Amino acid sequence: VQETEDYDTVDLNYAKRSTIFLSRDGKGQFLFKAPILNYVVHPEYLKKPRIHDGFDVAVATFDLKDALPPVGDPDRFKRKMVKITPFFTNSFIHKAEERILIIGYPGEKNGYLYEMEGTIHGTKKRKGGTEVIIYRDLDTTCGQSGAPVYKLDEEGELEIIGIHVGYFKKKKANLATLITQKLKQWILGCIEGEIPIDRDFNSNISRPKEPGLKKVSSNTLELEKLLQGTSDTPVKIDSSFTLTLDGNSPEDRKFVQEAQSWQFPAFKKLEIKNIEGFNTEESRADLIEFLHNSTPEALKYVMVSGANHPDVTPFIEGLGALFDVVTDEIYLNSLKIDQDCLAKVFAKSCKAKRLALIWCFLDISSVFEIDWEIDYTIEELDLYMTCSEFDSKCLDSSKIRVFARALSKSC
Repeated sequence: VQETEDYDTVDLNYAKRSTIFLSRDGKGQFLFKAPILNYVVHPEYLKKPRIHDGFDVAVATFDLKDALPPVGDPDRFKRKMVKITPFFTNSFIHKAEERILIIGYPGEKNGYLYEMEGTIHGTKKRKGGTEVIIYRDLDTTCGQSGAPVYKLDEEGELEIIGIHVGYFKKKKANLATLITQKLKQWILGCIEGEIPIDRDFNSNISRPKEPGLKKVSSNTLELEKLLQGTSDTPVKIDSSFTLTLDGNSPEDRKFVQEAQSWQFPAFKKLEIKNIEGFNTEESRADLIEFLHNSTPEALKYVMVSGANHPDVTPFIEGLGALFDVVTDEIYLNSLKIDQDCLAKVFAKSCKAKRLALIWCFLDISSVFEIDWEIDYTIEELDLYMTCSEFDSKCLDSSKIRVFARALSKSC
């Protein structure tokens, strides 16, 4: 922080990856968490990054489809809720000794939520039609920047009036960006997509990589005609072809059942989405047989994903036939995998360059058995947001080292 005559000016740095937690309670409990996709910083703050101008605000977006489901004791969330006025109705008029709350996560408290109560000392109008809130009898610490500032009325109801931005050394006061009507309109514009994003985290979030070429779904009419040899205008099957199967699609499940006897083309990439949709013994048997019969000699990329972390044990036989021929990347998303299955995944992935286990639950012990006779060629292992099933915590460094040993050619 560089202190000037009137302002504290900060040096700008941009995060490469960020995650949102809803109702975090320590290291291992939360209602959900999801990666931030992109964000927008107010342009006036970018011009002059000062906490006192009333422009220290940003809007970040996430997708609930990426969210890890609740972890921890569900009863913890069945507490008395307070009414909070939604999205800054902002009828705020400063009154002497107005009571406020700051509810946030002090950095030294390791992810636990804390509430601090104080009173407003005053507000100050800034250039550009913004205002800041000043409060002196409320101490905050690093980590609470960005926390909401609530006005507390006599009935105990809360209204969001600002965003805590930090401590102003020169004036010996805490400051918050007041959510004025003008700032509210800017925030709404960001949410509705009217304002271009500043930073996009999508390239830093591990997801199945789009092939960048033509994609043909399994339930398209042209593909069906092609496989049955009746198409007048055949689809060219080469590196551009990605076969996509969706377990939640009745058409795709029917396709898997009917395609058993077809002579399948040598596709290069395969995506199996919502694998839990193959939820009967018959549909699982159809999928496994389909994979055994149709898998080419080499695949560049395989993605298998679920919702609500289905157990992949019933599918491991068929998936093993896939993993064994993958040369570039195996991507497993939102699945539950036990130790035996994980050992088979490693054994069958020995030719792949990259193995990604993203948002998975792993049921593993402290000792993970690896077949050291296999010549592993995996160059990259990604365990982003992958948790231990026992304690619902993201894998710590010691467990990651257990996995990393599997990348070696010897003990």
